[in-house]
Amino acid sequence: MKIWRPFTQMATAQLPIRVSKARGPHLITDSGQKIIDGISSWWVINHGHCEPEIMKAIEDTSKKLDQIQFANFTHENAEALMESLADLTQNQFGYCFFSDNGSTSIEVALKMILQKSTKDKPLFVALENSYHGDTVGAMSLGSRGGFTKSFEKVLFDVHHLPEPKCFETWLKQSQVFLKKNQKKISGLIIEPLIQGAGGMNIWPVEQINKLCLFARQLKIPIIFDEVMTGFGRTSKLFAYEYFDFIPDYLCLSKGLTGGALPMALTLTQKETYEHFLSESKSKMFFHGHSFTGNPLSTAAALASCQLFHSRKSQYQTYWKDIELEHRKFVSKIISSPLVKNPRAFGTVLAFELESKDEGYMSQISEKIMSYFLKKAIYLRPLGNTIYLMAPFSLNKDQLSYVYEQILKGLECEFKS
Repeated sequence: MKIWRPFTQMATAQLPIRVSKARGPHLITDSGQKIIDGISSWWVINHGHCEPEIMKAIEDTSKKLDQIQFANFTHENAEALMESLADLTQNQFGYCFFSDNGSTSIEVALKMILQKSTKDKPLFVALENSYHGDTVGAMSLGSRGGFTKSFEKVLFDVHHLPEPKCFETWLKQSQVFLKKNQKKISGLIIEPLIQGAGGMNIWPVEQINKLCLFARQLKIPIIFDEVMTGFGRTSKLFAYEYFDFIPDYLCLSKGLTGGALPMALTLTQKETYEHFLSESKSKMFFHGHSFTGNPLSTAAALASCQLFHSRKSQYQTYWKDIELEHRKFVSKIISSPLVKNPRAFGTVLAFELESKDEGYMSQISEKIMSYFLKKAIYLRPLGNTIYLMAPFSLNKDQLSYVYEQILKGLECEFKS
């Protein structure tokens, strides 16, 4: 039996590189080569690979507890994690539902809204170029295109607010749509500030803030998909901290456990929780996973959250510094004829490489990835979009090396 790899055209893909170890910002191959993990292994590694305190927490728990049925039992790690998260989120959320990955954290929010709703047919509103996961509900919320074409028959209707040419006009038109369809709309979902798989698109705080405040006035539930932006990627612990409101649902995964083990959470409010309280079992929330609240995953998540507590000032300085360095680098590449729309926000740097074909299916992506792997850097572009989102353990010298190799690529390797 052979392995079928994710988001990979197996007919043309190069053989995978075997990794035997990982430490800090590095993946270490069987041959001993150290490769800078420039995309945090699909955005999940925030502190660094094999962070000692997280690994120890997993090891200690593995000696005592492996798995329990979370519907009838609880354990210390889960309870301590709730206390730690309540502190990190400044007690802005009342309840939390466990699941196992980013897509399912979105599915949980959707199902909570739908089970509460009295509407005959759901209508959700999302942003163009959005991506919320690969399960059917989460996939329905994403923009239609290559990711979704084969599954159109099973996706439910979603209205995507178009990509703005003028933000003022966009905001007015979006508000008109929300007002006109207020009674039909089940919810509004946003990847706050940075759209990940849609191309690392950066949205202005002010415009998203105004849109969501207007939706709040209309009593439209707001979901924040912080699967990628959560846990430090935007120079704040959570992207919602930039706004003047608290979303009704906050979806977290990826960096939740420091990337060590799969886990996801959907945070919500007391009002939502109390809707499902009843003497009748038919009113309970119908969702669950076999590994809900897994002790090993919660151990990792708890240790990760504790690191955000203990390293708060260190990380705040790091996030500020790396964003400054990214912005300096943007000023260096902005005049390159091969570079389009260079941008930086928080720990994320991105730009489009001039290409004959653009977007996620661009053929240039393999050439880009190959070039950087030869330089011992792992950057997996989104089509012709090159981006950097490294673990927080990447130091200034390593960051400078990555910048240097990008510049060299622009000077000779990426020219048609």
